[in-house]
Amino acid sequence: MMSDNKFLDEYSDERFWDKAKGFAQKAGYEVLEKALTLYYSATDADTPKWAKTTIFASLGYFIAPIDAIPDLTPAVGFSET
Repeated sequence: MMSDNKFLDEYSDERFWDKAKGFAQKAGYEVLEKALTLYYSATDADTPKWAKTTIFASLGYFIAPIDAIPDLTPAVGFSET
């Protein structure tokens, strides 16, 4: 899947299921439930293409390896005026 959205490019069914299985307990029921709801909505034939693109980009963000890297500079972008 190639696009301008880097998270959409991160998505694949195999990577989604690997992430869901590997982080199910750590992520918790609520996160996994939402991810599965999005997945099954995106695979439904009645879901419009624009919605599928948005959903797959969101799931790509869910499985992106960058999520595992903690933010080393959490205060960057914030300053006192």
